[in-house]
Amino acid sequence: MATKTDKEEVATPSDPTAAETTDTPDIPDYLKMSAMEHDQAVDQMKQDIEKEVSKQQLVGDLESTSVLKSVYAEDDSVYQAKIQEIEKGFSKIRRIRQDGNCFFRSFGFSLMEQLLANKSEIDKIKPSLEAVKTDLIAMFGYPEMTVEDFYDNFIEVLDKLKEEETDLDYLLKTYQDSGLSDYMVCFMRLIVSAELQRNAEFYINFIGSKYPTIKSFLSEEVEPMYVESDHMHISGLSGCLDVKVVVQYMDRGKKVLEHKFQEGSPINVTVNLLYRPGHYDILYA
Repeated sequence: MATKTDKEEVATPSDPTAAETTDTPDIPDYLKMSAMEHDQAVDQMKQDIEKEVSKQQLVGDLESTSVLKSVYAEDDSVYQAKIQEIEKGFSKIRRIRQDGNCFFRSFGFSLMEQLLANKSEIDKIKPSLEAVKTDLIAMFGYPEMTVEDFYDNFIEVLDKLKEEETDLDYLLKTYQDSGLSDYMVCFMRLIVSAELQRNAEFYINFIGSKYPTIKSFLSEEVEPMYVESDHMHISGLSGCLDVKVVVQYMDRGKKVLEHKFQEGSPINVTVNLLYRPGHYDILYA
């Protein structure tokens, strides 16, 4: 029979000092939260992000493309090398607020900035805009008053660009005013909607299984404000207006990729954009 020796202590269940102890990892705070606390924390994080985003200019000032170097860590060799590659072809950048509307705001401002310098090109754009308004109302059943309101505001800005006294300051003030700028974005979203509906049989092949129809895709991914854009939005907007768009795609791939849309456009405008994951800015040669 085993006996207790001086060198051995036999633990009993009632002896709290004899309980087996093991090192346990710290549990992250978010795993200790209740479902309600977790939701509140997520909501607070979203509010903090939105607060930071709201501090950004809707359309920024012209800057050297070298400003991008400060966005990424100095030892991030992938992005630092790609910024150097971008600098070879583009000396300036105009940064746009990162609010989900950045593609449309970038496209609209770049288009109108170039039309301001090439006033004779303005009337080449108008027939496409008129056709969009007509189709949205007559073919697709959108409210006439709403469509015409967005259309009229867009045309008003284009007409203002034709006046000799109109300068870049006017365009900047227009796009930096949240109300006016958002009106521009809303109408451009409707332009994409009209173009995709006109060519639904083609575009249905690219929306994936999540959306059974073009209309369901448009109601979730195109027409709502603050929803990010992708290849289809660019294709729809550039295709409808027949405006050339060149996008430099800068991600963690091997090199910067260049994608061109509407290369044969008769309109003397080229919208140059920089794409970084989830965001678009305007580039200048």
